[in-house]
Amino acid sequence: MKRRDFVALLSAAVVALPLAAHAQQPAVPRVGYVWSGARGTDVYYQTGFRQGLEVFAF
Repeated sequence: MKRRDFVALLSAAVVALPLAAHAQQPAVPRVGYVWSGARGTDVYYQTGFRQGLEVFAF
């Protein structure tokens, strides 16, 4: 590789790196559960599940 090509490649990488890093968003944690019963019959468990998650709220 010629020196001029290397310098051009290195310059392009230095310019593009901050743009790529700035575009990343922080990850949003997602938690879910599976209920095999009829819809609406999990109110008791859902309440406990939500109360348990409040302990870990940031």
